[in-house]
Amino acid sequence: MNKIIGHSIEDLRQLAEIVNEYELSEITLSDNDGREITIKGKRTAEYIQPTTVPVQTTVVTTDSVAVEAQPAGHVIKSPILGTFYASASPDEEPYVKVGQNVKKGDVLYIVETMKVMNEIKSEYAGTVTEIFVNDTEPLEYDQPIMIIE
Repeated sequence: MNKIIGHSIEDLRQLAEIVNEYELSEITLSDNDGREITIKGKRTAEYIQPTTVPVQTTVVTTDSVAVEAQPAGHVIKSPILGTFYASASPDEEPYVKVGQNVKKGDVLYIVETMKVMNEIKSEYAGTVTEIFVNDTEPLEYDQPIMIIE
């Protein structure tokens, strides 16, 4: 059986599948002789700007007819993993509240990742109509945070 750094080709295929399934940037394996192999995925570890993607949900009525519902406005999603902070410090007001008007470039929230505070700024002008997360809540990559109409 072919082996690479003490692992079979099948083991490496399974690791590559894990990298893709969980959208990891990479996995590195090493042995006691100092040899390494790195399996890289499509995701990179660099900072990604927030994007908006329409969120679709299915609503079932009492007549069992499916209706597609899309929120109006722009869904602001977390560009990175981390912890959500609504304000710069616990004793300060949140950057934004539901019903508040924001301008393009206004700070919406902070995501702390690896002790680095990343200010997330609005790419849109409008009114914050919904906020889905609470202060100090952990965030996943691409998790919906709020809607700006």
